[in-house]
Amino acid sequence: MQVALVTYPAQPDLSSDDRLLARGLEARGVSAVPVVWQDASVAWTEFDLVLLRSTWDYHLHLDAFLHWVDVVGEATRLWNPPSIIHWNARKTYLDDLRSQGISVVPTHWLASGNVVDLALVLQETGWERVVLKPVVSASAWNTCLVHREATADGQQLLDRLLPSTDFMIQPYRSTVELDGELSLIFVGGTFGHAVVKTPRRGDFRSQEDFGGRIEATTAPTGAPEVAERCLAAVPGETLYARVDLLGNPHDGYEVVELELIEPSLFLEHGPGTVSRLLQAIVQRLAP
Repeated sequence: MQVALVTYPAQPDLSSDDRLLARGLEARGVSAVPVVWQDASVAWTEFDLVLLRSTWDYHLHLDAFLHWVDVVGEATRLWNPPSIIHWNARKTYLDDLRSQGISVVPTHWLASGNVVDLALVLQETGWERVVLKPVVSASAWNTCLVHREATADGQQLLDRLLPSTDFMIQPYRSTVELDGELSLIFVGGTFGHAVVKTPRRGDFRSQEDFGGRIEATTAPTGAPEVAERCLAAVPGETLYARVDLLGNPHDGYEVVELELIEPSLFLEHGPGTVSRLLQAIVQRLAP
């Protein structure tokens, strides 16, 4: 049996998380191979299962990536499945979650091709500080924090990209500075472990690339239930998932993102989750 752990050109080798997976699969008699998704020489039919892992440039090549997903999905078993990838690629899925009664950070959508006065939008919404980012994005790409009294940088970003790129605006939740962003990791729809991601002082981005701190944590009361409702709203079966939440047990939780394409799963902080993920992969390799 052979499994492809899919990467991207800037990082063709496996991440530390995925090295854990590869070692675990090898120990179970399954060969695990890192493969760049854009590599045209790869015969995907040679793999018994293809697992999306660090395809962290998909948002820069969305049409090509989704076409590749469909091709691979026809050739072999792809996880998560193509239908899930298509649904999750645009953050408009947040509206689907909201329509099912799930608490989601409020979002104002800006369609590409329009001319938008950002200061006017903030005045109309009443939001003092907002996070501005593309509807298709990852790793805080072209994402900025904008204050109602200082919109120049955000306006320049919109003037440059909105002609061809859909954008979204969400109110900034300052609780992230104190409580961090809570990430809950699931395997096969079952909760595995949780981490809290805290931005470095003076920044709003919780990713490690920007100095964010990642720490294992016990899932607070109420958080797993919100995350489970998210997964129940997904239109299909998932092998892996990460639900990012803001809030606390007292005030409740809001969904920031539901990551089903190439999320960091922080497996180093959840050894039990590693075992469950390995078991789930092996089960999906069965004829």
